[in-house]
Amino acid sequence: MPSVLTTKFRIHNAKSFKEGFNELESTNIYTGIGKITPWLDNNSEPDLYSGAVDTTSDQNPPSPPDHIQGEYQVWRNMIAAKKIQPNDVRHVIPRFNYIPDRKYSKYRDLDETLLYDYINDETSLPFFVVTEEFNVYKCLYNADNGQSTIQPTGTGKELILPGDGYVWKYMYTINAGDAFKFMTDDYIPVPDVLLEAPTGGGDCSPNNLQWEVQEYAKLNIGKVDVISRMHNEPYSSGQGYIYVNGPSGVLTSDNIGEETTVTIKGKLTIPDGTGNDYYNGMTFHLNTGDLESAYKIVSYNPLTQAEENSELVVEGDASFVEKFETLAGTVSINQGSNEVLGDGTSFQNLEVGDVIKIDGINYTVSQILDDLNLNLTENASTTASGVAFSKRINPDYQILPRVSVEGDGEGLIAIPIMGPVDDQGFHGIDEVKVLNGGSNYTKANVSFENSTYKSIDSLYQAKFEVIIPPPGYHGSDPIKELGGYFVMINTKFKYDEGGFTVDNDYRQITLIKDPKLNSDGTTIASSDYYIQSKSLIISTTNIDPNNSIFKADDILTQSNGATGIIVDIIEDYSNDQKEIRVVPLSGEFVTGNVGIESSPSGGKVSIIDDIIHEELKKNSGDIIFVEQRRSVLRDKGQVEDIKIILEF
Repeated sequence: MPSVLTTKFRIHNAKSFKEGFNELESTNIYTGIGKITPWLDNNSEPDLYSGAVDTTSDQNPPSPPDHIQGEYQVWRNMIAAKKIQPNDVRHVIPRFNYIPDRKYSKYRDLDETLLYDYINDETSLPFFVVTEEFNVYKCLYNADNGQSTIQPTGTGKELILPGDGYVWKYMYTINAGDAFKFMTDDYIPVPDVLLEAPTGGGDCSPNNLQWEVQEYAKLNIGKVDVISRMHNEPYSSGQGYIYVNGPSGVLTSDNIGEETTVTIKGKLTIPDGTGNDYYNGMTFHLNTGDLESAYKIVSYNPLTQAEENSELVVEGDASFVEKFETLAGTVSINQGSNEVLGDGTSFQNLEVGDVIKIDGINYTVSQILDDLNLNLTENASTTASGVAFSKRINPDYQILPRVSVEGDGEGLIAIPIMGPVDDQGFHGIDEVKVLNGGSNYTKANVSFENSTYKSIDSLYQAKFEVIIPPPGYHGSDPIKELGGYFVMINTKFKYDEGGFTVDNDYRQITLIKDPKLNSDGTTIASSDYYIQSKSLIISTTNIDPNNSIFKADDILTQSNGATGIIVDIIEDYSNDQKEIRVVPLSGEFVTGNVGIESSPSGGKVSIIDDIIHEELKKNSGDIIFVEQRRSVLRDKGQVEDIKIILEF
């Protein structure tokens, strides 16, 4: 039976892994280090259990094998282990710095490869970016697959439109601590969902900004931001659509009940063979500057031929607040046949029909409200105050094909952005502008309703798709939305903490889940540090004075046949002792009068006074990760910053 293991399954596993570090009975995972000998040298056979082959070298480490002997070998090689703390773990996603003049993918709810393509080197088209301010943005629209030329900026909740046709959504800001610890050339951290409002840090702190994005998302579930043209379809912009542009053409609006009568300048063209219902069902788009909305046209009334204006009846409340533009300049008043220049302070002698001239433009007085308030012809209203006047601005309108959306949400309002006129006087549709994204959409289809007198064949109908947001809306869960099925573990081995060696190197890094203590073999380890080499305690008086040299990486051999590699030597001058720490190779070191020798340094000792065994039980717990690297030399003055990426 057909089936699919979804990306959400991978993200669920990644979240479960990370959450395990924060549970009451938390997961105990340790970062182990080991393998103090070269991967391959002239004096040894390939380390087959670690995956080494003839071409392996310290500059070319082998790929670790995934078999049982490989796990055994990890334990044989291990010299130390450090517990991973909850703050050492973060979800991460691939890093894509914003680069101008390149294309980015857009979010699309039907794109199966959205989270695949951005990590595929051959088709890398990321749909999110990080900027120099450590802000992360998701691309919702990519200017019809055009190039982005302006970097998104800002941390607001609303959509970000830089001006190059792209539409971005601010997701979150990487805080300084996470940037230092979890940001690399290839990956950036992505935060968990905040479960409660953060306290402190200021309004612009990364946590507070993320909280605002999450809270905004709660109020906009199922809101549509983009209706995108399907460029791969033939005639995607369509043909034959009607478009009327009426700049500064709306004179008045009168809302009565569920309809509004709108008075517009002039007459609409009614083609021969049609009637006044030619525009019925189309969209009346009103733009007052402060208000932009769309209404379905119910009817058109051209009024009498003698009248200059006409009327449209539309569904809904299309009333608007009148706006006025301030005019200022030299004022002259023409009263009858005599032009009187004035300073705009004396208008008591004005009469209807007189002319006021402002910067050479004549305005005829049509109504006198009082001494200082005048209504002028052409719907230009002025208020005299000194030499300043205010002139009413008539809103723009357009008659457009109606954007019809069928879906399971409600409230979506959009208008088409029309293309150039063709030789038949009609238009295509270049874009769709969403005026109100509505709510609760999980699916939707879009079509365009033209005049009933002008039907369009399906081939030439505009082809667009409604882009549905993810569950919870954009920014509600950046881990799910951006593909956070990567987890980074950052372990720092600092100086000589935990008593770890600082006189040798290592080549193998591993993650061990729930190892047990060697002391009883059953207790799960929980301390922060464990030494995994075996310590041989010898008195300096038992060392051959003529053969007293022991060095790291020497082969140590006991006369009973036990062998090991020296990790380091710790001097205990107060007790006249040496602690020789070794990684056993074969046999079992024993105490007593059973001598040992080192090669090639030649050190000899006759008696082992005591043995301190490895602190973790070998082959306990689960080896869940192995990474093999070039040699990393430890030093008491340095910190090794180990970053491990797990992909689920």
